[in-house]
Amino acid sequence: MVANKIEHSKRILGGEMMTWIEDLRDEREQLIQMIEARSSETSPSVRLSSQSLKRELRSVESKIESSYRPSLSIKMAGPGIMGNEIKLDSLAPIIKQLQETVSSIGQALSGEKTQFSSIPSAIRDRTSLSLNATAPGSVVLNILSPQDDSTLFPNDHLVSSLAVDSMQRLISLIEAAGREENDEDIIENIYPLGKRSYNHLRDFLKSLAEPNIDVDFRLSTPEHGERDASLKYTKAKQALSILESVNIAEETISMRGELKGISSARNSFELVSREGTITSGKVREDLVPLLRHWFEKQVIAEMQVTISESRASRNTQKRYLLIGLSEDQDQDLF
Repeated sequence: MVANKIEHSKRILGGEMMTWIEDLRDEREQLIQMIEARSSETSPSVRLSSQSLKRELRSVESKIESSYRPSLSIKMAGPGIMGNEIKLDSLAPIIKQLQETVSSIGQALSGEKTQFSSIPSAIRDRTSLSLNATAPGSVVLNILSPQDDSTLFPNDHLVSSLAVDSMQRLISLIEAAGREENDEDIIENIYPLGKRSYNHLRDFLKSLAEPNIDVDFRLSTPEHGERDASLKYTKAKQALSILESVNIAEETISMRGELKGISSARNSFELVSREGTITSGKVREDLVPLLRHWFEKQVIAEMQVTISESRASRNTQKRYLLIGLSEDQDQDLF
């Protein structure tokens, strides 16, 4: 009996990493064998069974074909949706700000400077989304891969693209915005991505909150399967209010000290100055694999400082993002 439910997760079998796509391939082979075994039978019941198996085979083959192109499904509901319709002046900002948010996150994840320069065209190309199809109450967006990745996964090595990584981070931000207590969550999750991502996420939430639109997100990728997140327009308004309640500024500084308290899992660091002052914060993701080489060494740390100021109380808070390391003798890491 062919399993109808496919596990959308990675599992270890015989020492090799199997993915949900390989599970679909296994199911396809089993269906083909079952259809061939019935090909010589002529009884009506067997022919009906064969037709059912052929329909299931077509469905599995369709899943395999579509699984190689990552996609994001956005299902919209709520007061801003009128039956199966949405006003164009409500839809346009959602699509525009989704694209801008994904591209700005991609710029941050790729290690490009985000404070003043525009998003490079290469980053925009690698994070470009296209509208594939619409269905009642929903909009489906498909991520376009870089031109060189037209075959996507030669030899079945699943390599996550910048677009997928950016969408994964967007889903994490949506999850943070949807939590019951999101006043610190949403800011803590967005500040390592820089002011530009902060501004675009704010505008994206605004595009959902103002027309009162609830959204269900489903990100489908070959390497991770499916990941869901939901955001009610009331939560979008709450998260938007939090982001709009603070002024955000950025500056880049250099500090000397000993790198201690590093955690690749939590993406965090501690820098102890010669005077004993401890500075802690997050690490830019492309630097995380290098942290172990600098543990307990005297370094010059380049940090992006995000300064948030409450518009009501004028209280300020600084958050540090490690963006570069070099030896204290001015010998550059890179």
